Amino acid sequence: MEFSIELPLQRSPTASEARSHSMIVRWLPLVALPAFVLAIFPSSAPGWALMWLLAGAIYFGCKWLSWVATARPAALGRTLAWWLAWPGMDARQFLAADSPQRSVGEIEWAFALLKTVLGVGLFIIAGRLMASGSIRGAAWLGMAAFILSLHCGVFHLVSCLWRTIGWQAEPLMNRPLASRSVGEFWSRRWNRAFRDLTYPAIFRPLATRYGPAVGTLAVSAFSGLVHELVISIPAGGGFGLPTLYFLLQGLAVLVESRFAGNRMSWGRDLLDRAIAAVVIVGPLPLLVHRPFINAVVAPFLKAICL
Repeated sequence: MEFSIELPLQRSPTASEARSHSMIVRWLPLVALPAFVLAIFPSSAPGWALMWLLAGAIYFGCKWLSWVATARPAALGRTLAWWLAWPGMDARQFLAADSPQRSVGEIEWAFALLKTVLGVGLFIIAGRLMASGSIRGAAWLGMAAFILSLHCGVFHLVSCLWRTIGWQAEPLMNRPLASRSVGEFWSRRWNRAFRDLTYPAIFRPLATRYGPAVGTLAVSAFSGLVHELVISIPAGGGFGLPTLYFLLQGLAVLVESRFAGNRMSWGRDLLDRAIAAVVIVGPLPLLVHRPFINAVVAPFLKAICL
């Protein structure tokens, strides 16, 4: 008598299951790393320490999301440089073959250095304001100093360095004050690393399936959620305000695209710039709300300036 055992055939994953697995692999670190920080962070530690830890966790989660989606094989040194020494999120560009060698002009180097120095100077002034008791003024000035020295200054210097050796690393800030519309500000000029991350990961898939309005609002909601993590949670208050700010920006972009006009005349161009500035700057207290200033920014400035 012969016995045989029939093993069940292994079912190949469906296309839908493969996509779901790929989505989990891409997005899991961006969810798990901040959750881990929140789980282990001691309640007695200052809110600004939680802010920086969450910012770091989100940064590396975003790096992973960009890397698994767009990275190509590259030398170990260049890969480590992208992970540790370049804040941009366009892995495909940075890890690509060297671009034609071109020098970075002395004027650009000097401008990047000037922004860094001015930002440090503003930090010093913010510290003096803090010492004099002007907490809110010092907090706002300190945040402006941080953006000017780091995002506009140091990151520009790093971009100059990589481009000098032929690597593709365009500045993340592209003259934001020259923006003629809200859409231009967020998509082309302000922190282009975020654009490089969210366009392929969020906007393009949703816009292809549901339309650009859904893609735009989804990116706005995602930006709001990220800022809730680094602003409202460390502050222990102001929940929902950063999300509201970015949803308003998304709605403004949709309105602009619906009623886009001819910007050929000088007067119209000036009006567009003024409207964009009001829409972007006017609601900033929603983003940088009072609990964040009182519980995070002010204590951080006291810790580093006093």
